[in-house]
Amino acid sequence: MRKGGCRVLAADFFWRLFERTGSIVAYLLYRQSRAMVN
Repeated sequence: MRKGGCRVLAADFFWRLFERTGSIVAYLLYRQSRAMVN
């Protein structure tokens, strides 16, 4: 797996969780995960 691959998977997980639940916490975790990748 390429460097940062786990972070991308984490970001994808939190995004899907946000889509399904509408949880603002999941969205904020998604944003934080994406910021670490970039």
